[in-house]
Amino acid sequence: NKTTLKDLISNFNIVSDQLIEQLGSRADNNEMVELCSWFHRAALGIICMVAFAKDIDCLAKDTPFSSAIAKII
Repeated sequence: NKTTLKDLISNFNIVSDQLIEQLGSRADNNEMVELCSWFHRAALGIICMVAFAKDIDCLAKDTPFSSAIAKII
């Protein structure tokens, strides 16, 4: 359904904006990043928002979810 997809795109955009913010701040500091792990974290954030309506803030530095993801990936 088109309406449902449009609603889900907003969740994608929220996490994408968070990812851009995180990567941008690291780029400003000339910090090297491993993009694959950031994309995995963003994908998990999108899945949680779309499937479970839960924002786990997996792109933040100091959350239990981001720590667990870093260990797994």
